[in-house]
Amino acid sequence: MVLSFSGILNVNNVDLDFEELERNSLKEKRLINTLEAELRHEKKVEMSRRCLGLLRSQTAQYEITANEVLIGRKTAEDVLPVSIDLTPEPFSHKISRQQAIIQLTENLEFHFINVGRQSVYVNGEPTPPKTSRVLYDQCFIEVSFPVAIPSPFLFVLNVWLRV
Repeated sequence: MVLSFSGILNVNNVDLDFEELERNSLKEKRLINTLEAELRHEKKVEMSRRCLGLLRSQTAQYEITANEVLIGRKTAEDVLPVSIDLTPEPFSHKISRQQAIIQLTENLEFHFINVGRQSVYVNGEPTPPKTSRVLYDQCFIEVSFPVAIPSPFLFVLNVWLRV
């Protein structure tokens, strides 16, 4: 038996529009395909030797230049400033002020630690709050929200650190 839903469903006082969720899912797939195509056609991603890696989005490119960086959005009352400010990103108001930490370990592995309130997806696998996951070259990181509005990023390792 196949169940099909259409229209709007109200769960916990949140209206879920299944058609809108499906449109957002298609937009997300197109965006990921576009980022993958750009990467395949690029001969070399431009980054300096002091840059350990990049976090790329549809609108910007953020350099990772320290062994540990805090990713989030900047606000006026921040006590702990973020290393990578995602404020210019679409839907940034849904990103936690302190969303995640990307950490380079002694054995040259990058770890993604979710310190935000929502799950973050790394290559489609959920990373719940207070958990971590190893990042590899060309991993997709998606900050997802209760209304399924994705904000995908591509993690690119500096060629000097690739094994």
